[in-house]
Amino acid sequence: MVRHVRQESRPVVPVTLQSRGLGRTEIDGEQGIVGPDDVYLVNEMTPREFGWSGEGAAQAILIDFDRLGLPVEVLRNSTFRLRASPLHDVVLQHVRALRRDPERLAADPGAPALANATIELVQALVVSASQEAGALAREVMDNTLLTRMLAYARRHLSDRNLDAELIAREHAISVRHLYDVFQRAGLSLEQWIISGRLEGARNMLASPQLGHLTAAAVARRWEFANPGHFTRRFRAAYGLAPSEWRSRNG
Repeated sequence: MVRHVRQESRPVVPVTLQSRGLGRTEIDGEQGIVGPDDVYLVNEMTPREFGWSGEGAAQAILIDFDRLGLPVEVLRNSTFRLRASPLHDVVLQHVRALRRDPERLAADPGAPALANATIELVQALVVSASQEAGALAREVMDNTLLTRMLAYARRHLSDRNLDAELIAREHAISVRHLYDVFQRAGLSLEQWIISGRLEGARNMLASPQLGHLTAAAVARRWEFANPGHFTRRFRAAYGLAPSEWRSRNG
């Protein structure tokens, strides 16, 4: 076990994923084990011990403590409770996606918006796990509602039951409130879902490992029941029919 105490003037909060082995950490006498399916997060100003038995590896994204905007005590209270939060797996999948092609994401024009969304998801996870119930929790959950709903929808794009009613129910709000939130953001939920499904289909068509699937089969996997409708939507979005896209990019 190695003892860590951050000394730099600009503190950061690492959001860590264990990629190999089991990590063990101890803070103020409380111990925890971190596995490959766990998000681990701690304020670097907090003294702690962390290490592996045998071989281990982990990767992290770093968020400035000031940008996260949460009290040290809230961060501390969440450290060993992240797995119990319903938002844990949302953040887990999000951070895994960030790790797949970080250079490409960093160069994308949407990188600042992606960074903000990442911070909002981590804020919501910490507040949820810490069981904070005061004004801070309400403010964070209200401010991150759209980001959380989009992250949920992104994870369930291939679910035929994905709609406003399902998303609203999962976030304990009314359908009317959901549409109000999307309207204020200048977004249409239905069009956002269609765009996300088209992107998923496009990526699948470009995958050499999935070349055995017909365009119609790909369409069905992304909940386009009518191949003709799928082709029209795909051509409108990308300027090519699905078969043409595959031949150029597959």
